[in-house]
Formats: sequence, C-alpha cells, structure tokens
Amino acid sequence: MHYRREIDGLRAVAVLPVILFHAGFSVFSGGFVGVDVFFVISGFLITSVLIDELQNDTFSIAQFYERRARRILPALFFVIISCLPFCYLWLSPSQLEDFAKSIISVVLAVSNVYFLNQVDYFSPDSETEILLHTWSLAIEEQYYVFFPILLLSIRKLRHKTGLIVVGALVLASLIFSEYGLRKNPENNYLFSLSRFWEIGVGSLCAIWVSGKNQKENNPLSLIGIAMIVFSIFYFDHSTPFPGLYALFPVIGAALILVFSNGKTFVGRILSAPAFVGIGLISYSAYLWHQPLFAFARIRSLADPSQTLMATLAAISILLAWATWRWVEQPFRKRKNGILTSRKQVFVTSFAFAAIIMAIGVMGMVGKGFDWRFEPATLKMALAADEKLDESCLYRTTNALPVHPVQRCLGGIKGEPIDVMILGDSHSSSIAEALAKSLKIEGISFYNISYIGCVPFVGFQRPDEGSDHLCPKFNADALNFAKKSGIKTLILTARYAWYLRGDRFDNGEGGVEKGNPAWIDLVEYSSSTPDDPERKFRVLAAYEESVRELAKDFNVVLVHPIPEAGWDVPSLAFKNAYF
Repeated sequence: MHYRREIDGLRAVAVLPVILFHAGFSVFSGGFVGVDVFFVISGFLITSVLIDELQNDTFSIAQFYERRARRILPALFFVIISCLPFCYLWLSPSQLEDFAKSIISVVLAVSNVYFLNQVDYFSPDSETEILLHTWSLAIEEQYYVFFPILLLSIRKLRHKTGLIVVGALVLASLIFSEYGLRKNPENNYLFSLSRFWEIGVGSLCAIWVSGKNQKENNPLSLIGIAMIVFSIFYFDHSTPFPGLYALFPVIGAALILVFSNGKTFVGRILSAPAFVGIGLISYSAYLWHQPLFAFARIRSLADPSQTLMATLAAISILLAWATWRWVEQPFRKRKNGILTSRKQVFVTSFAFAAIIMAIGVMGMVGKGFDWRFEPATLKMALAADEKLDESCLYRTTNALPVHPVQRCLGGIKGEPIDVMILGDSHSSSIAEALAKSLKIEGISFYNISYIGCVPFVGFQRPDEGSDHLCPKFNADALNFAKKSGIKTLILTARYAWYLRGDRFDNGEGGVEKGNPAWIDLVEYSSSTPDDPERKFRVLAAYEESVRELAKDFNVVLVHPIPEAGWDVPSLAFKNAYF
C-alpha cells in the first residue's frame, strides 16, 4: 500500500479532539469520537497491508505480531514506566493499588475489561484514572487476535463473498452494540463486541478498494469530514453511544479513506504539514495526554484551571514528538534499528511485560505501599477510600426492581414493613446510618432509591432522556408501599438542585463537576433549566406531591443535605500529604 498523507492528517483530526475533550474543554463535548475514527483508520491500514501480503504469499502470523509489537509496545511501555515515580510519590494507597491492577491489565491487553468494572467512562471519577485511555488499545489487540486468521481463511473466496462475510460480522457487532446500549449502556462503552464493528468498517473499506484504482469524490469526502466535525461539536455525554450514533464518525472516516486523496479538497487540507505532523505523532500524543491530565487532577487541591490543562495538552504534543523521534522510530525500524531480529523483538517485549507485571503484583500485594504515609495521613487516605453500600441504589444501567428486593429489607422476616426510605443518591447516602437507628428502635424498613430521581410521581429528567426511568421507578415503589401497608415514608433528595438546574459552587473553588441537571413534569420533555415557568410548576408540583402522599402516609421530609463542593475526605488527605 502506498503512503497517503491525508490519512496521517485524519489521525490529527482524531487525536486533537480526544485530548481537548479529556482536558475538559466543553466546546469539544463529543471529542471522544476521535477514538472511533482511530478504529476505522486502524482497520483500514492493517487490513490493506494484510491483503497485500496474502496476495503476494508473504503473509506470516509471526511477522504480523512482530510489526504490532514494534508499533505499539515501545511507546506504551515507556509511558507506563515514566508514570511509576509520580504514582509512588502522589497516589494514595488505594489509588496506587488500582494503578497496579491497571498496568497488569494493560500488559495483558484487557484494560477495557478492567475499567469496565471500575469506572463509568464519563464520570468525574474516571478523570483520575491514569491509564483509562488504554481501553481502546486493548480492543484493537483483541480484534487482531482473530481477524488475520479470518482473513487468511477467506483469502480464496471471491472478492464479493469476502465482503459479505466481513460485512455480516460488522453488522452483527453493530446490532450487539445497539442492544448493549439499551440494556447496559455503562458497560457497553468499553465492551469489545460493541466496538469491533468500527474497526471492521475500516477492514471492509480496505477489502472494497483492494485491487482497484481509488475513486476520488469531493462531495462524499466533504460529507465524511462534516460527519466527523458534527460529532465532535454536537455529541456529548448524554448521546447514546456507541450504537447507531457512532455511525456518524465511523462512516465519516470511511468516506474519507475511500474517496479522498491529495487531489480532493478534504485531502489537500488533511495533507497540510501541520495535520500530517500531528498525525505522525498521534499515537504517542494519545498515550501521554491522559496520564498528564490525571496527575494534574490528583496533585491539585482544586480543579486544575483551563490554562493549566491547555498547557498540559501542548506538553503532551511535545512529549509525543520526543517519544516518536527517540522511542517509536528506532524500534519500528528493523534495519539500522535497536532490535534487528524478530527473536529480539519478542524476547525484549516479554521481558518488559514481565517486569511491568511484576511491579503491578508488588503494588497489589503491598496494598499500595501504605507504609509511605504517617498514621494520621493514612487515616485520612482510608477515609477518602470508604465506599457506601449502593446495592439498593438503582441507575439507568439497572433493570427496575421487582418489589420487595430482599437485600433492601430490614426487620423481622414476615413482619409488616413500617417505613420506606425513598429518594435519590442522597437518600442512599444516609440510609446505612438511618437503618442502624431504625433497627435499634425495632422499626422495620425498606430502603430503595434511584440516582438523580426526586421521590415523587410525575417528574422526569429532560437532561437524561428516556433511559432515566424515574417516573416508573417511583410509581412502582409507591404502589408497593400502599399495597404492603407501609405507614411512613422518609423522603430525601436534592430538591433545590433539581429546581435550580445548575451544579453546586461553594464560592471558594469547590465546584461540582458535571453538566446542568434539572427536572420537570413528564409532559414537558423538552424544557430547559433556565425556563422560569418550569421552576414555578416544579415548586407547585413539589407541594402538591407532598400533600397527595400525606393522604396515605406519614411523610417525613429530610432537610437537604448540605453541599460541600469538594470531596472532603480526599481534600483533607491532599492537604495533609501535599
């Protein structure tokens, strides 16, 4: 396959929005789609090379994995090793233990599975995960475990038949992705089978153009870049992803790969030296940006400023150039390079992988090296790591409960339930302590809550869309309360926050992260947080809801829990340690 400058330029279009999105620049709210563009490029380039080798009878599995090792591992291992001193100096025991687990998962190419069970990709907690971004590398490597073998097995089939086989697998993965989005959206984002179709589209493009002269097409390549740009600036955390919406960046990238070259308008722009230069170092830039941002957030007492994050974004590009120049290039060259034979590549790769995994095991066995801290500081670190029992807190990723949920009951089995504890995550946060007090008094209870959900019937979250099942959750819970003879409701929620629609700011640098969130009556599905009529009707509906519930229950309204603006235990640990 001949070199195409515009593909390196497309890499720049992919990596820059990802970096700026992770830096926290809200204008790039859909910058995460850059990864999807990378997937398509990867599938296209690697499949093109494989097809050329199969046609020339030079294909070798060993040679394929040697190329992958030379391309991926040197820079990846270099970045991981560079992170180790800062992790030792700055991470709490639990953070260091989690990092130790993550580097093992990265070496084993299963980091997407590890992070799938650790964090929500779009939650504030994910911002301090140093190697979170390696999930995409893991998915690529998992894809390339089976795809070369598939390509080898269908090489003698007719061109059209090969397209049908790969196309069917792409379609199956896309259907699975859309299904997973509806059933378990939180896990779907990082799940391999939900992402394989994106790399597969690139493979499909490579098979399609194989043996043909490229057909340049200005309108189609313009549509392609427009689809990518639209995704970058229009999508955000609430966009259902990566199901059918991912077709925008994926098809956009495919159109550019198939119909753009140096003669088209898009091709000429992407072939500009600035785009090509960033594209060449895009892999290293992708590797560096997340650790830099994560360390800044870990080390700072308050949220890092946008000026600092912009500076770090620029530093990630400079580090990327240095890594490309002195790490990537010397290892990629077989002739006149650092490793001149396949055996050297594999032995060195396994040796460094073993060393990094050994370091990971040490961090796990050593419980994050907690002996680094004074007892008082360690106590604060442990307090910051404490987690509430959220087994009775439901989310959009859970199926709605069938009442009663046995684990959420407290009291003597078979006895009537006296009290229902109902509300949002704030209800869940006080439920554990409240349950202890109720048990002491001999009062049976049922604790159930739904995140981001005011505990009244008839309200919805317009910012969350149809996946937020608050109205149905409350209707089911309150119907159960009536039928089972529950006498008292203890209701806790962020009533004022839902009414205001903004995030909490304590005026001293502590600002709650996240997009605006608000509630409205179910029939007003397209309202905005600043609509004054919304606030009047919500206040009136609050009062009416309480009066209606008071006809059937003894209603206890818990005063809103004070907001802090900071994660107090974490900030106390940072103040004590840093």
